[in-house]
Amino acid sequence: MHHDEKEIKQLTMGLILFQILSFAALASMNYHNVYLKQIGFTSQQIGFWGSMNGIVQMITLPLWGIVADKTRSGKVTFIISMLVYGVLYLLIPPAGKIYAGAPFVMYVLLFMYGTIKQSTRSLQDAWFVSVSAPFGINYASLRMWGAIGFAIVSIIMGIIVDFTGVPFIFYLGTIFCVIFAVLCLRFKTPELPEEKKPRIVKEKMRPWVLFKNYYYVSALIMVFTLATYHALTVSFYPYILEHAGVDPGRFGVISGYGAFVQAILMFLMTRYGQNVKPYKWLIMAGIVAACENVMYAVADGMWMMLIAGTLWGIEMGINVSVLPRYVFSIVPQQYATTAQTFNGTVMMVLCVVGNVVAGYFIAAVGISTYNVCIAAFQLFLTMIFALSIPFGAKVLKKTPPWLTQEENA
Repeated sequence: MHHDEKEIKQLTMGLILFQILSFAALASMNYHNVYLKQIGFTSQQIGFWGSMNGIVQMITLPLWGIVADKTRSGKVTFIISMLVYGVLYLLIPPAGKIYAGAPFVMYVLLFMYGTIKQSTRSLQDAWFVSVSAPFGINYASLRMWGAIGFAIVSIIMGIIVDFTGVPFIFYLGTIFCVIFAVLCLRFKTPELPEEKKPRIVKEKMRPWVLFKNYYYVSALIMVFTLATYHALTVSFYPYILEHAGVDPGRFGVISGYGAFVQAILMFLMTRYGQNVKPYKWLIMAGIVAACENVMYAVADGMWMMLIAGTLWGIEMGINVSVLPRYVFSIVPQQYATTAQTFNGTVMMVLCVVGNVVAGYFIAAVGISTYNVCIAAFQLFLTMIFALSIPFGAKVLKKTPPWLTQEENA
């Protein structure tokens, strides 16, 4: 079956729309910890619930991936996770109003949040890559539009939150989730020709075989490194902003600006960065991420926070352009979604270990010292990853996947 340019263009436009809508919906969670701080959560409590959510996600993330792979329904699984997000958006504001008298309700919602927070992002990457790759559509070119959607909505939210309050921002998230789910359910991808259909071996699912793949394990080092923002930094972003003398409500503006930088970088990478080896991009992202945390430590005023947002945008642009496609290319196709959700599980290990200590660490030494320590941690991991590439190729004699792809091209 031959697919003409019109079909590919229609598929591309549909996937771009879903990227924009899904990231527009996720933009509301910029205000998750801002809202918790508003209703009385301390840094220790935020750290505790960050750790608890991490434990929940360590358990549920692989389950989401295994279910998606086992049922061959990554799209439906992703839609379900987005709808759960929408329900939580709807329930968090009422729970916040009664938090002082009935905190248990908010605790239940935070637990539910843990079951879908990272899994949604992992399922998102897995589904988009699995649909776009067989048709030769560059995932970075799609993900760029997600960043643009996130940026525009985040900036709008950052402007209107002073007039509407945070609860209204959550309700907007619910609307985006519902629109996304309805349109995505009605969307059908073209059927692949037989020669391009993935050769999936029917066998008992044994996801732990992924850890016998040297380059997948090596990639997990950078998953750890680049997960630091979502696992350890964003939980305490209101404190970073206060330290810099910036209203925590401006988080949406900074996040949206960073997403614009991310989109620009992804566009440039799509046009001019295809010849750069993926591991070099990842090393660069690790260095930029460390610089970002140093900037958080010394930031004084909105302009310095925007510089930090620029670094975040560069790091994330490289991360989302390279890492999902790289992982998809080096693992067996029957474990493609499971591998992406395992990446999320690695993030949650970091989240659990880090957040359980971070809240108390920040209370003891301050947010600035905390960010310097995070930067040192990222540089150390980046160095280990950089050394793992020549070690695998020259000492273990394992052919890097990007060389195999070049030979088959």
